[in-house]
Amino acid sequence: MKKQTLVVSAVLGGLFVWAAGPLVSQEEAGDPMEMWMKANEMGEHHQHLADSVGNWDVAGRFWSAPGEPPTETKGSSTIQLLHGGRYVKDEFSSEWMGVPFTGTAITGYDNVKQKYVSIWFDSMSTGFMIAEGTCLDGGRRVEMIGEYQDPMTGGAKKTRMVIRVDGPDKKSEEMFETGADGKEVKTMELIYTRGK
Repeated sequence: MKKQTLVVSAVLGGLFVWAAGPLVSQEEAGDPMEMWMKANEMGEHHQHLADSVGNWDVAGRFWSAPGEPPTETKGSSTIQLLHGGRYVKDEFSSEWMGVPFTGTAITGYDNVKQKYVSIWFDSMSTGFMIAEGTCLDGGRRVEMIGEYQDPMTGGAKKTRMVIRVDGPDKKSEEMFETGADGKEVKTMELIYTRGK
């Protein structure tokens, strides 16, 4: 299997060099197999993701408009590794105004982009929210910029997510959205506490 993976990586790497055509010579592009192996390496950012694996109790607050009191909810999250620890999957469940709500996030660290990448989808939409961002404070904070299609306008809605790790058993996620006036408002806060 390992040999097959190396062969596939070499072929794909060769295609990359071929597709680049006259813009990039093979010498400039480097050894294809070495490039693919480097892109496949697991590092400190993948360990940060692995640290969140487990079961969590989640307390959520959601704001529908600035200045309005938030809607509060309680839920749970199960986070597990995917593909040998290159990604984590967060399966979230709660209630939203009395209606069961489920959502899934897949998050990884892209060695080529040198950024965290994430996709979110849930039971109250048919689209995806896609985000990417950077790690700050030695892995204790990740800030991601994302976008989803707003059903109210049909256009793209910009988001900013701030994830803070407050220790091995507690973390938080805040989401901010940019309104039509260009101002950013807080729309969500989730407090994760590791389950017993």
